Amino acid sequence: MPKQKQKLGSTAIPFLLTVLISLIVIGGTALFIFERIEKDDSSEPESVDKIEYFTPTAEDSSTLMLILDLEDGVSPITFMVLRIDPEMRRYVCIPIASTTIINYDGQLMSLVEHYKNGGIIETKNSLESLLGVTIDRYIKMNSKGFQKICDILGGVQIYVPSDVDDMEPGEQYLAASQIQNLVTYGEYKNGEQQRMIMVGTIVSSMLNQTNGERVAAGLDNSYTTVINMVDSDISLIDYTEKSEALKYLLKQGNNPAEFRNPIGVVTEGGYFEMDKSIKEDVQYWFSRRELND
Repeated sequence: MPKQKQKLGSTAIPFLLTVLISLIVIGGTALFIFERIEKDDSSEPESVDKIEYFTPTAEDSSTLMLILDLEDGVSPITFMVLRIDPEMRRYVCIPIASTTIINYDGQLMSLVEHYKNGGIIETKNSLESLLGVTIDRYIKMNSKGFQKICDILGGVQIYVPSDVDDMEPGEQYLAASQIQNLVTYGEYKNGEQQRMIMVGTIVSSMLNQTNGERVAAGLDNSYTTVINMVDSDISLIDYTEKSEALKYLLKQGNNPAEFRNPIGVVTEGGYFEMDKSIKEDVQYWFSRRELND
């Protein structure tokens, strides 16, 4: 019997040591893994907090002068002032009649006459004086450049009036060439004022109907393509500074474009004289207000 007890004791001690060492090893490994998991979990909110969300400011806004000149000697030239305001998530489209009276150094002339004689920069300066705003940059388009921009935005669904030759009247989708025909049509029954209403309606509708996510995704490539097809003083630096704000507007805007038509009277000779309230009107249109107020 004594010999049997000695044998059991000598076996139990190594066994207990083995179990103890195993617990230490397993417990240490588990503690290490748990600490790593806990560390990873604690770092996750920290990484989320570091995500930066782009928020546009007033400095991201800009005002452009757009000119569509087919240079064919026949089609009327189209002028528009376009306000791009990412902070307020909107565009303001102001078509300017080519017959608008411009006072240039004391001499009265139409906008189109001023443009043909003085060029783009003088036209930009005169519109700034007339409207009471700073125009940051200009884009002058020919047929090719204009239609490319229309293709990028994706055309427009709009009502075509019955007095336009060679086009079916009624609600319909218009591709780039048809859009160009409408905005440069010179025989509207109500003349240049009707054409300006059509220009403002088409541009604002096209901006509202475009797939903003799609356009934003390809905006960098679109800039490179378009800038080589138009005459513009928008540089790569200008685009880079505004690109995030433009993409934000394209993605966040919900029917962001509105059309504002300057009021005035048609004088003798067919010239359009803007109302004296135009500067106050434009200041209000560009102000920090709700869309369509």
